[in-house]
Amino acid sequence: CAAIEGAITPLGILLFSIQFFWQFPHFWAIADLAKEDYRFAGFKIINENDTARELGLMSLLCAGLLLPLVYGLFAFGYIGIANLVFMSILTFIYMFLSWDFSKKMTRPAALKLMFGSFFYLPMILFGLVVEQYFFT
Repeated sequence: CAAIEGAITPLGILLFSIQFFWQFPHFWAIADLAKEDYRFAGFKIINENDTARELGLMSLLCAGLLLPLVYGLFAFGYIGIANLVFMSILTFIYMFLSWDFSKKMTRPAALKLMFGSFFYLPMILFGLVVEQYFFT
């Protein structure tokens, strides 16, 4: 973004921030799913005392921080109202998957969060591309 725009702009900061906060629920779901494999290999991927509930609540916090960033895209005029609604719905789903992981603390809930993260980020970026090429 900085290379294309020639400066660090609000869009660059928002895109970086979305990627930054998106990665934590994604990482923690994978870490919970593979914790035994990592432990067997001798890697300490998460704190031994962290439970799925704590990982889920931290995931919920980070997913929740994505919502103001989506609204920031709208406030700076990078997306319109339709995309704001689309991205907000995606973010609420991502938040729900994090909350569900914290409540159920099961492998299927962690899998849903992991696969939800695979879906979330490309759809956010897809929304930005569609906005740029079809609505501006």
